Amino acid sequence: MKPSDSPDRVRERVRFHRLRERIRPQEPPSSDWDPWELANEAIILMGAVRKGLKNPALVAKQDQAMELLRQLAWGPEEQP
Repeated sequence: MKPSDSPDRVRERVRFHRLRERIRPQEPPSSDWDPWELANEAIILMGAVRKGLKNPALVAKQDQAMELLRQLAWGPEEQP
């Protein structure tokens, strides 16, 4: 910790880092992604989950929806 870093700044950096790691997708969307389509896919998948999670296929759909939400929050990957 640098002497100029206040406890609030350190706490904010830690919070941001944890948030960033929590929302980091396994696979970032391509550079030509459409946020509306990505969100629509997530909404459709979450609608299927709403019916119940007893079926393993529904659990898999929930996982897919969570990944899409992470991609939406993360944004497109940068091209070199």
